[in-house]
Formats: sequence, C-alpha cells, structure tokens
Amino acid sequence: MTGYAAEELIGNDARLLYVSDQEYERVGRQGFAQIEGQETTTTETLWRRKDGSVLDVLLGSSPIRLGAPEEGVTFTALDITEWKAAERTIQQNEQTLDALLNATTDLAVLVEPDGTLAAFNDAFARALGPGSRRPMAGHSLWDLEGLPLDARVRREAAEVARSGRPARVESLHGAQVFDVGIFPIPGPGGIPRVAYFIRDVTSARQTEEQLRQSQKMEAVGRLAGGIAHDFNNLITVIRGFSELVLGELPGDSRLAEDVAQVKAAADRAAELTARLLTFSRKQVVAPRIVEPAALVRGLEGMLRRVIGEDIAIDTDLPADTGRIMADAGQVEQVVMNLAVNARDAMPRGGRLSIASANQVIAERQEPDFPGLAPGEYVRLRISDTGTGMDRETLSRIFEPFFTTKEAGKGTGMGLSTVYGIVAQSGGRIYCTSSRGEGTTFTIFFPRLLGPATEPVRTEPHRRPAGGSECVLLVEDEDAVRGYVRRVLENGGYQVLEAGSGESALQIVESESGTIDLLLTDVVMPGMGGPELASRVAGLVPAVRTLYISGYGRPALERRGAFSSGAPLLGKPFDEVSLLSAVREVLSA
Repeated sequence: MTGYAAEELIGNDARLLYVSDQEYERVGRQGFAQIEGQETTTTETLWRRKDGSVLDVLLGSSPIRLGAPEEGVTFTALDITEWKAAERTIQQNEQTLDALLNATTDLAVLVEPDGTLAAFNDAFARALGPGSRRPMAGHSLWDLEGLPLDARVRREAAEVARSGRPARVESLHGAQVFDVGIFPIPGPGGIPRVAYFIRDVTSARQTEEQLRQSQKMEAVGRLAGGIAHDFNNLITVIRGFSELVLGELPGDSRLAEDVAQVKAAADRAAELTARLLTFSRKQVVAPRIVEPAALVRGLEGMLRRVIGEDIAIDTDLPADTGRIMADAGQVEQVVMNLAVNARDAMPRGGRLSIASANQVIAERQEPDFPGLAPGEYVRLRISDTGTGMDRETLSRIFEPFFTTKEAGKGTGMGLSTVYGIVAQSGGRIYCTSSRGEGTTFTIFFPRLLGPATEPVRTEPHRRPAGGSECVLLVEDEDAVRGYVRRVLENGGYQVLEAGSGESALQIVESESGTIDLLLTDVVMPGMGGPELASRVAGLVPAVRTLYISGYGRPALERRGAFSSGAPLLGKPFDEVSLLSAVREVLSA
C-alpha cells in the first residue's frame, strides 16, 4: 500500500505516512479517545506513499487490552483509493457505473434513498443466485435473502445517509465474516444514495486471530521463562541444603524423613519449572532424526493401556511418512499428553484417531492453517469424539496453568508443554473443536529432505569430585551462593566469593595469582557472567570458567553474548552435579 519496506516503517514515527501533521494528530486523538469508551470507530484519511502519490485510506480503530493495566489501540488500514476513485467517477459519469463496479470482486451495490436497488455488480448477482441479474426495480435491498447484512449494517447505512460520512461495519453471516463499506453517493436533487462494498474477510480475520494468539503466547512464554529462572534459584537452595542436612542426619531419624519430604517437594517443583522452560522454548533439547509414524507405532501398546478399553484407537501411519529433526522423547510426550487429554474428554468412551502424512504447503497460504510458512511438512493429526470445547476455552488452551479440570486433577501445563515442544522443534500446532463434536489437533513439523546428519551429542562423564584449587564464586543470589560455597568447601576447594561482577574484579586484582576457576552466574545485575569472564581472562589468562544459570542454553545464546560452547551447569543442580562439573572443567 505505501511502497515502504518493513524496516523503513517499524519503529518509525507514524506521521511519516500522513499527508500532514494536522491529519496525523486528528486521527490519533480520535483513536486513543476510545480507550475509555471501548468502542470501534472508523475515519477516512490521506496517506502519502513513498513515491509521493496520495493514498485514500479508511482507518478502523479498536481498543485492545494487552493485559491489565496495559491498553492500546489497533488501527486497521483499508486502501479505499479505488473506491474513492469510483465515487468520483460516478459523480462525473453515471454511464460508467456498471463497468467500475465490476472491476472489483467485492459485492458492490448502489441503493436509492428509499432502499431500492439502483445498480449492482456481477459478484452481487452471483451472491443472490442464478437469474438475479435481471432488472430489479422496486426491490428493496433489505428484502433480499442470503446477504450478509444484519441490523447493525442497516443502522449504519441510515447514519451514512443522514450525515454524509462513510462507515465501515463487520457483519457475521454464519461462520463467515464480511467487511461492509458504506459510502454516500450524491443523487438527483442532492438526496444521497448509498453504495455498499461487501468483502469476505473470514480468512484475514482468522490470520489476525492467529497472530494475536501467537503474540500473546510469546508474551506468556517470556513471563514463564522468567518465573522458571527465579524458581530454579529457589529450588537450588531448597534441594541443595536439604541434601546437605540429610548427609548429616542418621538415616533412621524422624527429622531425616521430614527433610526428605522437603527434598522430594523440591524435586517436583524442579519438574514443573522444566515444563515452564519447555513452554517458553528455553529448555535444552537433544534433537535427532525422528520418524513420527514409527515413533507413534511404537507407542500404540502403551497408549492402549493408558487410554482404557472403552476407547477405540484408530491409526493411519503410512511407512512413507517423512522424517523430522526433533527430540524423540519430547515428541512422545506430545502424543501422550494429547492422548490423555482425549481420554479425559471421553468419560463414556469414544474413538481416538491418530494419523500421519506428508503435506506440502504452497506459496498461497492454507486458510485453515494461518501463519504456516510454505514448505514441506510431516503432519500429525490427533482427533477424538469427546465433549469438545467452546470458542472461549479454545482460545486459552495453550496458556500455562489454564485448565478446565476439577481442582487437583490437572496442573494446566499439559497443552502448554505440547505448544512449547512443537514450537521449539520448528513446528506449528492448530486446534479445532466444538461443543459436542470432539477435538482435533493438527501438528506440522518441518520435513527433512535428503540426507541428514544428527548433531553430535556427548554423554555426561562424571569425574571424581573434589580438589584443592581456588574457585572464585560469583552469584548475586545470597542463598544460592551460600549453598554453592558449602558444597565446594566440603569438596576441598578454596573459595573466594562475590555478589557481583564488579566486586569479583576487585578480588581478581588482589588474588589473581591464586584463582584457578571462575564459577559465575550468567545473568546478573550490572556486569553479567560473559563480560566478567572476558575481563578476568585478561588478568588471569590461565583461568578456567564454568557458568551456572536458571535459564536454558538456547535462551542465553539468543542474548548474543554467551558462547555456544561455553561450559554451563543449569539450575537447579545438586552436590554431585556441581562437584563433577567443576572437576571436569578444571581437568579439561
């Protein structure tokens, strides 16, 4: 529409698009004034393209709630240059009206002040059915059946005729959404006629909804990742000190049993944070070449035991289904989670269907799968004949901790984990469901084409724990730092500690000759671990570095300052993991 590239517009001042600052200010005031009123309005304005030409634009503005208390306004721009040109041409020459209306695939109709039809295009005629191109003098627009014109459109049309200002309305017609543009056209004697341009925008609205959902899930994912990071610090302390206390207590003491319960609860909390990291796509995975059809066939026996005898399982898993690059264990988790959800949705029995296939998405996007990039995919479809979901529930199913199950019967992390696994594998997941008609999940994984090699993975090698070297421990969380110090000193190491990168540098300058290992958190206020490691290496070239973090490696690498090959020990960790990692780095 504007002739600008994305990078020229994103982050720029929106007034760049307007023909004048005054027009920009007028449109802005009108749009943001809606936040309190919570209403949707439209206005016409003029934009200037990059090449200097002027563009007629109809702006629809709607308030949007991003999450309390944040609010904003969404502006939707419709290029009405052709419509305005059509309006001006109609004013100049009535004889060209028919040709102009048929230049668009929109349903176009011109209506007299009394509501009878004056003219309409072929698309409008096709919408009315065969034979409706015949003269229709005296027929009222509102008496015609099959048109997506509801009571709101009629009210807006009356206002357009009264005020002389155009309007834009969205009208629902069954499962379809139509955009209705209503324009006043001067008629004989100055009494305005009204022109309607009706466009099917169902696919566009589905794409917009998918985009909003993706943006919401991305925001929730960032929040979940941050929560998981903070929890991992807490769990490291709880589980770590529980282990230290258990090591000092007799195994048959009652207090030891109590502390063991604390440690067990911390272990369960660690599993929950791992799920949060999976949802936020910040969990470490072990991708390899996977054949989804073969993987599901291998799960059939377990599925039948889990699902129960009152639910029939149908599978369609062709041997020629393609391969993907993913973590096999996580793909199995996806299938099992969806199957268990399906079982819970069929308390009186039913049918679970699992099918795989290769699918090519052409350049022209599939309307049922908005946002799916063109390419070759392996499709996995899991359907049930259960109770189904309403539209509101369907819009929230992938949110962490959202569940429709009774208290104590679900954490709300099953589908959010599925979402994270699919996204981290480069895929997309879609869900369709209706009350009483069951649910279908459709998953697309990018298909591997041609020969592929698996990434090299090394199994963790535990070296003997303990040593006598000097370790500089840098951790901004006091409790975590205290626990790590205890473990290192119990292992025989000399420990120097600092709560920040800045104070750690002061220690290095005074103790540089004695420091063998820098053990530092990655993300800290002020100076982070990677910057600290670089500066310490400049002072002590022989120093080794081991990072610790509550974030997964992918999230740290996305920050840009963390090397992909740097040794990293993820939180929460235990005494053996810490001592083994320290010994391994020092002995490398």
